[in-house]
Amino acid sequence: MISGELAGGDCLNAGCVPSKALLRCAKLIREAKKVAKFDNEYGVSFRPKRMSDDDDAGNSSEETRLSPMDEVEVDVEVDFPRIMQRMRKLRSKIAPVDGHERGSSLGTQTFQGRGVFTSPTTIEVVEHGKSLGDASNPTLKFRKAVVATGGRPNVPSNIVGLAEAPYTTNLDLFN
Repeated sequence: MISGELAGGDCLNAGCVPSKALLRCAKLIREAKKVAKFDNEYGVSFRPKRMSDDDDAGNSSEETRLSPMDEVEVDVEVDFPRIMQRMRKLRSKIAPVDGHERGSSLGTQTFQGRGVFTSPTTIEVVEHGKSLGDASNPTLKFRKAVVATGGRPNVPSNIVGLAEAPYTTNLDLFN
């Protein structure tokens, strides 16, 4: 196998895994906002814990205590850097079984670089920083080859002003 990018390919690094992690957080945020309303249909409400005498040291005023039945408006706050940290953590947990080391343990030899067909039965692995034809590039022989290139975001050129506007692709967002 020849790999020009990070181990795990698009699914692990900029596709399925990170997008599912972000979607999970988005759904959780949406649900939290739904139940944060006091008139929600779910029968779920948020309220502060009743303070015990131990928690209320030095404050003897009964009026400052909240009853468990008091309605308190709840804001749902989103910490996007923490969400991204969670996504990277999940990705790193999956990486060992989706990466080069796992392939090696199953008998797959992985070469890092870009594959270039040099004949009907050979492919040269152009390693990063080297040129095609460099004597130190490995040349692999094969009977049959599978070309699985993955995907890259397409930024349409026919949308006026897009090239000048700030935009984010999945590669930018997940890395």
